[in-house]
Amino acid sequence: MIVLAIDPGRSKCGVAVCTPRDDSDRPRIVHREVVPTDKLVVHVIALVDAHKPDVVLIGDGTQSATLRKAVAKVLPEGLAFHEVPEAFTSQRVRARLQKEWLPKGLIRLLPTGMRPPPKAYDDYVAALLAEDWLLAQRNVSEVDK
Repeated sequence: MIVLAIDPGRSKCGVAVCTPRDDSDRPRIVHREVVPTDKLVVHVIALVDAHKPDVVLIGDGTQSATLRKAVAKVLPEGLAFHEVPEAFTSQRVRARLQKEWLPKGLIRLLPTGMRPPPKAYDDYVAALLAEDWLLAQRNVSEVDK
């Protein structure tokens, strides 16, 4: 299964293409990037053409209603499209990345929670949306067994 996830925002959006792994709860990230909101639809068209996702997810946060309508218009007929909750995903990603990004210079003297991330991380949030959805799908299929 290939998942295209979108973290919508006012000025920029995160997009990620992910596939599940059997050996981990975290998906394999095939592609991720931060794109300007006004270019999102063009990027979605290109990603759908390139990766042929089985499902497209969009977070229910900032700008989601407007972007959901715009994205839905360009998706091929029959492609599954779901709005997913994104409450606290930015905080979860930020906490995860604080452990992975090693600070440089004087920033490393700041307590971990006060360190600014070195770059926008909306693409990681999109990957987390895909991770949460894939985990929920796996849990549902295990209950059905």
